[in-house]
Amino acid sequence: MVPEGGLGKRLDAMYAFANGRDCRTRSIGRKRIDRGQDGMRWCFVVPEQADAFHARFGGERLRTLPD
Repeated sequence: MVPEGGLGKRLDAMYAFANGRDCRTRSIGRKRIDRGQDGMRWCFVVPEQADAFHARFGGERLRTLPD
């Protein structure tokens, strides 16, 4: 979930993580989740990169894209 006011430097760290590891992503973006709450989705092509990202930044780790 994206907190009110955004992610700030944490978002910069997320991009640095992905760029510094030459991660290939399919899509990155914010999505309206529920009643004014925004979420952010990062989709990695390589599952191990997704695991490392999740270990560093937390959040919900999905194995496939939701329907």
